[in-house]
Amino acid sequence: MARLILADKAMIVTENEQGENDVICTYRISDKNEINRYLSLKVDSDEDTFAICSNDPRFYQLDDKVLKDGIRSCMYMKIINREKHINSSAGINARLIFITNNALNYINNESKKTIEKFKPFLTFLLEKYNLTISSTLDKLTGVYNRKYFEEALLFLLDSAKARESEFAVMMFDIDDFKGVNDKYGHQTGDEVLVKVADEVKKCMSKGDIIGRYGGEEFIILLPNVNCEAAINLGERIRKNIEEARILGDKRKVTVSIGIAMSSYESLNNEEIIRRADQALYKAKRDGKNRCIVWENECGASGNTNDELTGVLSGNAAKDYNFMLMLKEIAGIAKRRCSKEEKIYNLILKIMQTIECDVATIFIVKEKKIVNTYSKRRNKDNWNLDDRFNFKLVNQVIEEEKGLYLVDWESMDSHNSYGLPDWKSVCIAPIICNGELLAVIYLSISVNEKEFICNDYNVLNFLIEIGSSIFLG
Repeated sequence: MARLILADKAMIVTENEQGENDVICTYRISDKNEINRYLSLKVDSDEDTFAICSNDPRFYQLDDKVLKDGIRSCMYMKIINREKHINSSAGINARLIFITNNALNYINNESKKTIEKFKPFLTFLLEKYNLTISSTLDKLTGVYNRKYFEEALLFLLDSAKARESEFAVMMFDIDDFKGVNDKYGHQTGDEVLVKVADEVKKCMSKGDIIGRYGGEEFIILLPNVNCEAAINLGERIRKNIEEARILGDKRKVTVSIGIAMSSYESLNNEEIIRRADQALYKAKRDGKNRCIVWENECGASGNTNDELTGVLSGNAAKDYNFMLMLKEIAGIAKRRCSKEEKIYNLILKIMQTIECDVATIFIVKEKKIVNTYSKRRNKDNWNLDDRFNFKLVNQVIEEEKGLYLVDWESMDSHNSYGLPDWKSVCIAPIICNGELLAVIYLSISVNEKEFICNDYNVLNFLIEIGSSIFLG
């Protein structure tokens, strides 16, 4: 397009909901200061696309610094689509800018019509770009998701090995986070997660990568840092969160942090994450709200009970929280409340442990569904608007055996390009004293994750602990 109108330079810039600019691509512009100058090219106009030449009165509305650079003409096209799609939390708010310093150019009202013909295609490309970006982000906190982080870690390992450089992996989670959820509700818990992520991002450098590893656990990649720099950042993050008083006077919000250094060793991605996790576990064990660097003694641990094989992850901090969760689930049946409240609390605990969009329990009597309880992520109370594959539910009821798979048959919702938003489902029977009492059904978009064997094992373990809730 730049060549069509004889423009020297061009760029596409998007604006997020906070009003921040993100330069998507540039043509013949590499200097950051130059990019910032061109971002000042804002002229009041009701037109979506307009061209300004040196003899146009609006030309003198441009910033003086830009004028000194000798711009002869520019073209500005707004690309706006406010529609939000299933996998993207925001619409499109972008602008395409063409610049020329030459008197010989084709930026005028005639060429404007030519450029406008590309607008639908540019909108399509930007939608695709947004979908690609959103698929790498955690939808609640806006940090990278686990899948993207693991890919970034593999790239960093290869890069550090080739360059013989050092880097750090920092893992942290929110201390006593379950207490926040239990006392103030999951909506407040989600707000805490968002605010903690925001406070951490204030401390990070441009090249650092933060991802949500699961639940209240986050992980940060720190390229080209030594141990001292990693510790300093960890302490800055820890103090920043503590001093932010995220819950005001209600209670203190703190984090525990574990750090693992590459130390020029030949480590794989699992080993360095395990070290960061073991350091985090030691920080928890030593009193919480502290930062610990991995050393050999951090890896010391007891033997795992064989009954938990396939349930515990080997992630020390995560497994510690899981054991606390089991204790809480076992206590639900003893509470003095209605059966419905107990089922609701059980679903909450399961959704805290296994990432899913919707968790549903079908109460079964004599092989027939007699009641349904369903909850959607990030929404309080019951939700019965969701659709289920009852063919799979009835199969589990008849065979009294669970399953996990991608439900290719159900196509109730579609993405912005008309493709079905298929669900990954994990379904298990709830059996107590040899009697089938209920079926639990978890589902999530395959764009976010697919359930694996470990998810299924964990689900079965949780419902086995809580199965007495369904008696009577």
